[in-house]
Amino acid sequence: MSTNHARLPQRRAAGQRVKADENAMSRHARHASNTGVAAGGRFAAKDLAVATKPTNAVRQALGEVTMAINRKDIGVQRVPLGPGRTAPSANTANSRIPSARPKIPNAVSASSRLSRSSVSEQTLYASQAHHYEDDVVLDAHESEVEAMVGLDDEEEVELVDDLPAETPESKPARVWPEVSTSLAARFREEVDAVREHFEDEVDMYDTTMVSEYADEIFQYMEELEDDVMPNPDYMEGQNEITWAMRQTLVDWLLQVHLRYHMLPETLWIAVNIVDRFLTKRVVSLVKLQLVGVTAMFVAAKYEEILAPSVEEFVFMTEKGYTKEEILKGERIMLQTLEFRISHYCSPYSWMRKISKADDYDIQTRTLSKFLTEVTLLDYRFLRVKPSLVAAVGMYCSRRMLGGDWNEAFVYYSGYTEEQLMPGFRMMLEKLAEEGFSKQYVCKKYANKKFLKASVFAIEWAISHLSSSDSHEMMVSE
Repeated sequence: MSTNHARLPQRRAAGQRVKADENAMSRHARHASNTGVAAGGRFAAKDLAVATKPTNAVRQALGEVTMAINRKDIGVQRVPLGPGRTAPSANTANSRIPSARPKIPNAVSASSRLSRSSVSEQTLYASQAHHYEDDVVLDAHESEVEAMVGLDDEEEVELVDDLPAETPESKPARVWPEVSTSLAARFREEVDAVREHFEDEVDMYDTTMVSEYADEIFQYMEELEDDVMPNPDYMEGQNEITWAMRQTLVDWLLQVHLRYHMLPETLWIAVNIVDRFLTKRVVSLVKLQLVGVTAMFVAAKYEEILAPSVEEFVFMTEKGYTKEEILKGERIMLQTLEFRISHYCSPYSWMRKISKADDYDIQTRTLSKFLTEVTLLDYRFLRVKPSLVAAVGMYCSRRMLGGDWNEAFVYYSGYTEEQLMPGFRMMLEKLAEEGFSKQYVCKKYANKKFLKASVFAIEWAISHLSSSDSHEMMVSE
């Protein structure tokens, strides 16, 4: 077997590293970060053979090309001034000013001159240099104008003082039920005065009224009202749906609710879920019905003993959505609302308390149920708490049936007649609206089972509004 005795070429020892070796750091990069130095070292290692040639020529380490490449990594560096070096002057900015203009030595303050000199010492990109040049020219122009006009500092202060004071922005008009602080305090005083001398006949033997805990229960319900209130102006953030479309959706939910004989609280919770979900999410028009049926599905599972199945809800939509879409919508809806479903208390809970003032009169309560469900279709009642909605419904019912709002109703509801008057007018306007009798809620309460409450209420509202309008015309004449 033959042996290969060929000798490999030996590595030639590199000469002594001179002062201007390429791996040496430039004075420009001594203050750079570790990342920038490492990047520069790797770039210089590729040309090591060229740098180790025995020559006495001294070349600048890494060169300006390397610095230009690594400038983004190193960042803007401040050039230290050694002996015999002076700061470069910003001649570029001065060259843009016409030479014919008089030179003003003290046009720029000392702080601005220091800032410009520090900027000129830095290594900047061409675009940044243009910005600073524009600033210098702008300052020079302003100083020249001041010099020509002869404006002193005292005169400038006087001119500033003579400027008209800025008018404060006008506050937005309050929308009911929001009132001024003084008016709200007066309402509280009136209610507290009634509660001090009014005697509540507590039936200690009626276990269904739980009189021992009633005050604490309603106090807790009052605290929960603010947590579940939707944004009354959420439709401004929607792109495709409108308030009219919301009314159509709620009217369809009323049909579904009555078709499956669900509890009244199920309907109220479902509508509240829809409004709170639309407050936080933007929904397209094609998905609006999916939001409604999913909200009814969630509310039924929480409130009903035997809730309809998912397949039944698919049938409600005439197979417009699949089972998987409803279940997926349920997950998204619960996560968006942070699983806060049971915190909402419907106006029916407060209505049961207020009905104690007239000993649970069946006509007043039935008419009040219809009027409170009318508020579901009116978006203006989104800013109204459930307790106030129940009070407005009872007050309208009492007015239509010829009753009054005595101290007993003030005691149990917590609202005076003056507080409820704006809601009363809004209710009449909604009932007298053209085509409102075609809504499903009117057809529902037109049944003998509900004492034809909708027929009576709509006729009374139209006649009352027409008589009030004629009375106002007579007064104006």
